[in-house]
Amino acid sequence: MKRILKFVLPIDARPYRIPMWKQDKVIHVAEQHGAVTLWAEVTVSGYAAEGGRGPNVGDLLPSRLFVVLATGDEIHFTRYAHVGTAVCAGGSLVWHVYEEQP
Repeated sequence: MKRILKFVLPIDARPYRIPMWKQDKVIHVAEQHGAVTLWAEVTVSGYAAEGGRGPNVGDLLPSRLFVVLATGDEIHFTRYAHVGTAVCAGGSLVWHVYEEQP
């Protein structure tokens, strides 16, 4: 079963692990409520007991690595590809999301 799930990404220029399969598809990156957020079509086999609002992380492993950088930040890695950009604070902050590539 696939679901569209959202993940809030930390803005700290360090890799962040999101539980999703390699074949799952990132469909959008944007600002939501002041946070950089990534939406993806994720294969899940079950949902947590909280009314179906969140994935059961054990059902989603393995995970993929993402990092958020600001415009002007040094790109200090070589095996990452750009997946989306979030424009925040009325355009005064722009964040770029990269994913680690095999």
